[in-house]
Amino acid sequence: MTQINLLVSTPNLSDDRSKCPFCNEDEHPFPGKKEDNPDYSVVSNPGSLGCEDIADYDADYPWAMAKHHLISAKQCFARLNPIIRMAKMTGYDINGKPNGIGLPTISSKVDYPCDDGTRESYGWGGNSDRKKNIAYKVMTAAKAQWHVGHHSLELEVDPGYEWGDEIDTSTEGHLVKYDVKIVEELIKIMMYWKKPEFDLCNQDSDDDNTDKFIKSMDDLSESIEKKLNCFSSGNPKGSNPLYVSKLAHSYAYESSRQKRSRDGTGLTGPAKKRRRIKK
Repeated sequence: MTQINLLVSTPNLSDDRSKCPFCNEDEHPFPGKKEDNPDYSVVSNPGSLGCEDIADYDADYPWAMAKHHLISAKQCFARLNPIIRMAKMTGYDINGKPNGIGLPTISSKVDYPCDDGTRESYGWGGNSDRKKNIAYKVMTAAKAQWHVGHHSLELEVDPGYEWGDEIDTSTEGHLVKYDVKIVEELIKIMMYWKKPEFDLCNQDSDDDNTDKFIKSMDDLSESIEKKLNCFSSGNPKGSNPLYVSKLAHSYAYESSRQKRSRDGTGLTGPAKKRRRIKK
């Protein structure tokens, strides 16, 4: 098991608060910053993310907006005490605008068409096929992932990707925990800035190095956002494996199969010869 995998498997990575999380010397303020008795608690405040309002209540299949943390505050960031202290020392805000994105979701204001011509809520009747149909229509119109249901997905996805986010109380289960993948990326940032050659918190330096750590966190948020935005560019499977709901994942894969079929590049397309079964 690699060092990163070992760290990821730890429920909450502890550290010695008497030591600086950057240089491991006796605890000290970050150059240019001083705060007595700093508060290291992590608060998730979606209202501070400053997400662009993408809600559309007038569409036939309308949607509200979920304010989504790109790096989950509680399920990822809060699991790493050294990262929390690095953030506190440098002034990084997990609830800041660079770490937010608006995604379509349901609300009490939103009703959807029924077969009998009436309109009812998303969960009306508990019909999973109806929920899927609603979610697919909204994702097609909004060109964004459906933010309803289970977030710490365990889905069987193409190998070689390292992404994920948040958790929910849903009982759905799958195959790859994406929040763990984000924790992996946070650990890489933590270990990177611990390298002695950076000396980020040198008390004798006149340089303001706070922006260096903050930029590395913002860059991670940006890379996650680019993955999510593959839905808006017509390539939802490009989000793989960063899906914020099971329905977003299935929509991406079904859309990809349909496209291959239309283009003649899939097994069902005219350009593919039928596979011969060996006797």
